[in-house]
Amino acid sequence: MTEENQEQELEFAATDAVVQENHEIQSIDSLSAEELLDKARESLVLIPATALKILNQIKPVLSKRLEEDRNREQSESDTEEFEFSKDQLEKDFNQIIQTAQEARVEEKKRIELEKADNLNKKKALLKTLAELVEEDETEQSIKRVKEIQSQWKEIKLIPHEEQKSLWDKYHRLLDEFYDKHSINIELKELDRKKNLEVKIELTKKVEALLQEPSIRRSYSLLNKYHEEFRNTGPVPRESREGIWEAFKKVTEEVYQQKKAAQDEIQAQREENLNKKTLLLDKLRLMADIPFDSTKKWNQKSKELDEIFENWKKIGPVPKSQSDAIWMRFKQERSKFQAGRKAFFAELNNARKDNLKLKRALCEKVEALKEEEDFQSTAKKIIKIQEDWKNIGPVPDKENKAIWARFRAACDYFFDRRKQSFEDKREEEEANLQGKKVILDALKHLVESDKNEQESFAIFKELSQKWKTIGYVPQKNAKKINSSFDKLGDQIFAKFKKDPSQLKQGEWLEHYQQMAEAPNGNSRIKDSLYHLKKKRNTLNQDVMQMEQNLSFFNSSSADNPLLKDVEKRLNNARKKLEKMDAELKVLKSIQRKLQD
Repeated sequence: MTEENQEQELEFAATDAVVQENHEIQSIDSLSAEELLDKARESLVLIPATALKILNQIKPVLSKRLEEDRNREQSESDTEEFEFSKDQLEKDFNQIIQTAQEARVEEKKRIELEKADNLNKKKALLKTLAELVEEDETEQSIKRVKEIQSQWKEIKLIPHEEQKSLWDKYHRLLDEFYDKHSINIELKELDRKKNLEVKIELTKKVEALLQEPSIRRSYSLLNKYHEEFRNTGPVPRESREGIWEAFKKVTEEVYQQKKAAQDEIQAQREENLNKKTLLLDKLRLMADIPFDSTKKWNQKSKELDEIFENWKKIGPVPKSQSDAIWMRFKQERSKFQAGRKAFFAELNNARKDNLKLKRALCEKVEALKEEEDFQSTAKKIIKIQEDWKNIGPVPDKENKAIWARFRAACDYFFDRRKQSFEDKREEEEANLQGKKVILDALKHLVESDKNEQESFAIFKELSQKWKTIGYVPQKNAKKINSSFDKLGDQIFAKFKKDPSQLKQGEWLEHYQQMAEAPNGNSRIKDSLYHLKKKRNTLNQDVMQMEQNLSFFNSSSADNPLLKDVEKRLNNARKKLEKMDAELKVLKSIQRKLQD
């Protein structure tokens, strides 16, 4: 196969591989009308063709959402003259589509102008190349041909009907240039070898597309690599057939793989269609039954919401069926909602009862907003907020006022709680500084020449001060407590004492004081729970490290990783022993409280 025929076949293969992936937006089904309009505005920053695809996906969802909002506002309206609050939103969306369409028209004009300009540029390059073919070959003429090849690659779009004739002439002139002249053969062969390297690299890039998850990106890159392959100059004659067959083979593999993925997507959409058809049948049965109680209507409304939520989760169906099945679903849902609206029209007086209930909730929150127990009060107010949500609508003329009253009371409490948390953070920072002072004192004690009795007296006094200082920021707690333990161990090591004896005494004294305080039993129980939980976590770490050690063979004794695991395992075991000792003290205190 000649290189000209290869390039023509390549052009056909590249054209055949252009399959545009649908610009599906899987996350818009749950968006409100306002959020959909924002998405539409954001699309205008994209190229017009892509923007229009996105807008066409948004349009049916937005129409559905506006219809839902219109039905809801009509059902809640107390007046005969109804004016939809989101008419302007629909007008804004239509204006966005018009803007994108106008931009697309301008884009097409610009592309046609660009194609015409590129055609003239390539014709000029061909004219120059033809002149160089007739001249005697020099190093300068070879350099000029290379420049023409580079410029030719950079010029992309041209009119489709001109592609083949320009391409044939371009390659004919290049071959004439390389074959007609006999000088600088080594330079020409080097150039062909470089072209071969480029084509080998392009073949590898195409093969890498087998790992690319995006179908659209795969086809885009495939076309790009085909264009680069075509625009790369000739290779050594003995390599022409081989590199072409390799490139063609991997191209077909990519195309078949992506086609299989597209077929799988289509099969999934068919399955989605079946699922949505089942939901539609279920909705049709609901819409045909008139209910005679609020409980039944509310129950079926929840079922309708569940059906709609499941509908949104299913995903897209084949485009040919998308509008039809949605219109059928929408009609059945509207039929159900019309029956519900007619029923609740007779229950309009319930809104006045709802107003009384919401006023009562306002009074509850206002009575709680000055409470100092932020944790339990927050739970109560959150529960009241949930109760508020469960109460139906109130008369429109009272709606804003009652909501403002309720919101103001809730915000007042939560603003106070926020300020309290900020004060707590400042207190914890102060506690951190206080503990750092004690650490400095312990360092001086370790380095001092004081005797054993005096050293332990000072250590005990510093330990008591340490306990009286409150919480520190959580991010610093582990490090500063570890520093305190290490300094304590150094003091005991200095006088060859067992720190566990003093630790047990300190724990006993600490927990006895805790037990004698208000709510002592509860605090002891809470401390025991957290210590057990911490001990279980550490024990799991120990078992995991012991299992990791079993992976090392006997020849791994000098392995740094093995040594690190053994060191961490020994430290963890020591911590477990300390925790067990502390748990023993805690349990003894708890038993005394229970007796």
